[in-house]
Amino acid sequence: KGGMGGGIEPEAPLEIPKNEVDAANIGLDDLDSLGCGIKMFFEGNHERRLATLIADKCPALFDMFDFASLLRLKERDYSVTPYMQHARLGKVNITHGIRQVGEFAHTKARQEYNGNVIHGHTHWMGLNYRGDAQGEAHFGASMGWLGDVNLIDYAHKQEALRWQMGFGVGRLCDDGMLFLQPVPIVKNRCCVDGRIFSLE
Repeated sequence: KGGMGGGIEPEAPLEIPKNEVDAANIGLDDLDSLGCGIKMFFEGNHERRLATLIADKCPALFDMFDFASLLRLKERDYSVTPYMQHARLGKVNITHGIRQVGEFAHTKARQEYNGNVIHGHTHWMGLNYRGDAQGEAHFGASMGWLGDVNLIDYAHKQEALRWQMGFGVGRLCDDGMLFLQPVPIVKNRCCVDGRIFSLE
């Protein structure tokens, strides 16, 4: 909860998760409480690490553990898109990533799809529109990341400090067009629909 200049006040003491799976389930419980009609989960390279680890170290357990079951995604009514694949929402392609990295990956992704695409993986934030010869407008978007720089063990902290904290909100029209708005988190504050929310 938050308002103009106000802080977010938890309704109950924050539960400290024992591990990443517990933390993810707590976050998904919060998202489920919003009552979303369409819920989509996209596997990325971090989710793939579990399958790779099990395949390398203990292949007999390969079919016993996966993120979809650990996060109860079927029970939560999420569609699951495997790593290195994409799904469509209206006229928009959504994927974890398509080989593109760096600050302008969203622009390169739009060029590769020759259409609308939202992708993750890069931890950068950007939204790029470009028209075509038929008068159609297409966008490529990357909506930043949500995480704690101090807990990262796979990149130099100086690199991680350059990533943009944030997320995106959008409005899906009846014709399948999505109007997307990047929401950067700057100094623990963000602005959604004209309201300032503080994380402190």
